Amino acid sequence: MTTSPTRLMAHQIGFLMMALTLAATCFAQQANAQQQQRNRTQRQSMFDQLDANGDGKIEKGEVDGSMWFRLSRRDSNGDGAITPNEVSQLRRPSQQAQTPTTARPGGAPANFDVKSFQASTGNSINYSLFVPQEIQPDEQLPLVLCLHGGRGATWAAKVAGGAEFQQKRRCFVMAPACEAIAIWVAAGYGDDYSKTMSVENEVMEAIDDVIAKYPVDPDRLYVTGQSKGGHGTWGMISKFPDRFAAAAPVCGPFYTDDVSAIAELPIWIFHGNNDQSVPVEISRKLVAALREAGASPGYTEFPGVGHNSWIPAYSMDVFWDWLFEQRRGGPSELP
Repeated sequence: MTTSPTRLMAHQIGFLMMALTLAATCFAQQANAQQQQRNRTQRQSMFDQLDANGDGKIEKGEVDGSMWFRLSRRDSNGDGAITPNEVSQLRRPSQQAQTPTTARPGGAPANFDVKSFQASTGNSINYSLFVPQEIQPDEQLPLVLCLHGGRGATWAAKVAGGAEFQQKRRCFVMAPACEAIAIWVAAGYGDDYSKTMSVENEVMEAIDDVIAKYPVDPDRLYVTGQSKGGHGTWGMISKFPDRFAAAAPVCGPFYTDDVSAIAELPIWIFHGNNDQSVPVEISRKLVAALREAGASPGYTEFPGVGHNSWIPAYSMDVFWDWLFEQRRGGPSELP
């Protein structure tokens, strides 16, 4: 039986497409493995820098007080030292508790897309992105940047990406991931950040990439976060005060005497007065500093509430209504 030239060519093209697909898959897997190895190397390098005496542990006396404040939550056995194993064990329970449909960067729910962006620093940052349905050709929507806490969870993204919320306030929601031993922004924890890994540049470049690819209104970029993400919120607006329309730090540990850069930015601060992890006095001091600088920040202190003040904060419709009224460069008025 003779095979026609046309059929032979079709078979050859089919084999070629299969080969190209297999090669592309292998390349993607190799690139992903290389990126994971780079991330592991970066984390190990960071750990080695903090391990001043080279004994394989980061001990309380090896770092300053503000750095230990962040690292001490990884001290699972309470012996005053952090090992690489404790850092990895910290992640496993939370990952095991999550189902494959909810394991998203930044602690976002399953209705978010998973994205990755490689910044000009050479480092990559993973993030979850909620994209609203049926966007009109001439429509621009706000973007809410949600920064997770020390355990990788963000309540804000779960609320803002919900169906009921989106019916009232259509928006993009972005939830990036920050490594356990890193901080969002190298600011507000002390003066020496030479040994601190931060991701502020990667986050801002990823935001610019989202704005370039989606119909995001650059004048309605909002940032909020809980605990470690609250620190990140303070840090992001301090480093990039001209990029955001409004901010809402929730129980965020941030230390500064100079708030002049953010005095004109609309800010609503939240804290529980029974917070045993981040003292409420931190937020009170920041509110006082802003008022002394001529600002009029919003401040809600929940009586009897502990560290999880993000739950009542993000349940306030009046807060979200206020947030979505803000535009970059506009007046800062509270209801």
